[in-house]
Amino acid sequence: MATRNIFASTDIKGVLNHIVPGTNPAKTVRQVIAQTYGFDPTVPGIITSPAQISALQTHAATPPRFGWTDYAQIPDYVRLVSSKNSSEGYRITQADIQNGRVTSLYELQISADKGDKIVWWGHSIDPGNNVQCVVSTIQHIRRKSGSGSANITQPTITTSNKSFYYASRSFNSTPNNGVRVETNSAYTIELTCPDDWDNNVISYDIVLLLLSSPCNTSAHGLVSYPIAKLVVDPTINLTNS
Repeated sequence: MATRNIFASTDIKGVLNHIVPGTNPAKTVRQVIAQTYGFDPTVPGIITSPAQISALQTHAATPPRFGWTDYAQIPDYVRLVSSKNSSEGYRITQADIQNGRVTSLYELQISADKGDKIVWWGHSIDPGNNVQCVVSTIQHIRRKSGSGSANITQPTITTSNKSFYYASRSFNSTPNNGVRVETNSAYTIELTCPDDWDNNVISYDIVLLLLSSPCNTSAHGLVSYPIAKLVVDPTINLTNS
């Protein structure tokens, strides 16, 4: 049984600066978010205002939603990448292109066997950005349209924070002749492919949450709240290899 890792990268600045279709006068995603909350929760620094923190908490369960109908928007700024040692990937053919099967780079397709573990790792392209993005939900798991009955086993989906060590140094610079070693953590979602997924093509939807700048709360220390829900509908084909 293999582990198939899928890494989600989000160009947060690109998302925030994108013009939301249908707004008149034209507004960026950042401006729509600020209009919803009454302030800009993406600005650098720590949010300390009780009124602003209360607004974030009030909208946390139902933040503004982007990308459900404007498919030219969010996919432009979201990429899904399979780690090279966990999947051979899918070779795009001319027929795929002619049939409209491939419209954006985010339409990742991988191979997997029943019993394999699929793990989604969520992070932003710019780790130094105040605003972060995490994979929130994997949903609407189904057979690809036209590939047989829609009834398949719905797997148990689990979430976790995985901590790890890593070393880093500035480009072309060695601080005090050493290397900085730190710990980091990543939010992950995983499932195990059920037996009846064998020989099938499986589709799913992925929901990502854009998080606010950190808030200073007395009860929990620094906390970030969801300020936007980003929806992409990649087609990942899970077939027996």
